[in-house]
Amino acid sequence: MRTLILILLLVATSAFAGNDFDAGWEAGWAAGWTDYHGRMSIVPITPLPPLPPLGEDDFQGGFKYGYAAAIRR
Repeated sequence: MRTLILILLLVATSAFAGNDFDAGWEAGWAAGWTDYHGRMSIVPITPLPPLPPLGEDDFQGGFKYGYAAAIRR
């Protein structure tokens, strides 16, 4: 029983762990927000990232899309 709970816990946490695209999205959002609103502005909570397009599911792709989304707001 204990091992079953441990396995379920590991599976659940790995499903919500995020990836490089998500980290890039957050960094790009913060960089875009501060570039557009000024260095001294307070960056709001980062919105949820979209599903990454094929071939751009790395940190660089996430940063690019996060930056563009922050500039549009």
